[in-house]
Amino acid sequence: MINDFATAIVSMILFVAIIIAISIVIKRYGKNGIFFGKQVGTPKNIKIIERSQISQSQSLLIIEVANQTMLLSVTNNHIEKITDISPDDLITSDVTSEKISFGKILENMKGKTNEDVDEKNS
Repeated sequence: MINDFATAIVSMILFVAIIIAISIVIKRYGKNGIFFGKQVGTPKNIKIIERSQISQSQSLLIIEVANQTMLLSVTNNHIEKITDISPDDLITSDVTSEKISFGKILENMKGKTNEDVDEKNS
């Protein structure tokens, strides 16, 4: 009886040790390690400035590569440079990022008539 209990405890300790060893190996050599290819580091000369999804498989990218800014068209099978962009042409502040609540929009619309709204839309 005691012999069976000791064998069970040793087996459990051995099992836990194997699980810990496997998790250490995966953590060390996992996603960016030898199993999936090592990354050299964070890119210092390539920066994605903006990405706009056109459809499920198409998007436009504004990227900066070695101090040169360009617009790219990207699909699942093809990448094409559309044009170079001057850094002065880029809009740096994002007006649409300001969150406006529905309540504020409703308050602003309460005082306006339909004619005011129609005039603004035309």
